[in-house]
Amino acid sequence: MLGQGGIPNTALISGGTVKSIRMEHVWVEAWVDFEPSRGIKNREGDRWIPMDASFKQYEFSEGMKLAGNVPFDAEALASQIEQSATI
Repeated sequence: MLGQGGIPNTALISGGTVKSIRMEHVWVEAWVDFEPSRGIKNREGDRWIPMDASFKQYEFSEGMKLAGNVPFDAEALASQIEQSATI
């Protein structure tokens, strides 16, 4: 159920039974200067605000070499625009 909600978790199994769950998620509250700026200006805190912070793991892949995969002739484009422009 946690995984369906996008919360990464791992079941910790002992003796063939799930004994606990490890979650990569944390719920916190912060003492924030909430009125009237809703936390934009940081003066003196006046309210506890619930926050739902999380750490997510990502796999990064190398980007595509766009110049090699999509040919582009800037001079031809400029020429086409000049020819079709109405002045």
